[in-house]
Amino acid sequence: LPIWHTRHLIARIRDYIEPQTKNYQRTDLVHLLRDVARIVDYEKRKHGVTFHYAVPLVLFIRCDPVEISQVVLNVYRNAIEAMQDTPTRVLSIAIATFATEVVIQFTDTGVGIADSDAPLLGRTFFTTKDYGLGVGLAISKAIAEKHGGTLAIENAESGGAKVTLRLPLNG
Repeated sequence: LPIWHTRHLIARIRDYIEPQTKNYQRTDLVHLLRDVARIVDYEKRKHGVTFHYAVPLVLFIRCDPVEISQVVLNVYRNAIEAMQDTPTRVLSIAIATFATEVVIQFTDTGVGIADSDAPLLGRTFFTTKDYGLGVGLAISKAIAEKHGGTLAIENAESGGAKVTLRLPLNG
């Protein structure tokens, strides 16, 4: 596709995820995390990936559950792909709450992020995958920002990658 056509496509996708009216509702974030994990259950089993949760029993926030599910699904799939060539395949999901925000950390045991790629992650059309379009992370960041939060990716201290999703705690 010509670059102008691809940019137009991304602009239309962003318009789609930024509708005029917000569909925010009281959502159990813990249930959402586990629900989205069911979507990738086949991929988890196929690649021998285990999800480890360090989360409360319930945690309500106001959000668009479909959009936040898209972000979580993107994080899960990227983590599963990143761990395909590593002997230990665990994605740890942890939630911490603070006075005004909830912080969800997804830490995988994958290959981590190359130093040269780190500043480019989340830019539209940048991908480290042979078959990627470079839009998933950009859209996920836009969704997080639309909700008044952030999405950040970095190397984990123990190896692998760590994705941090911050959202307002307004349940």
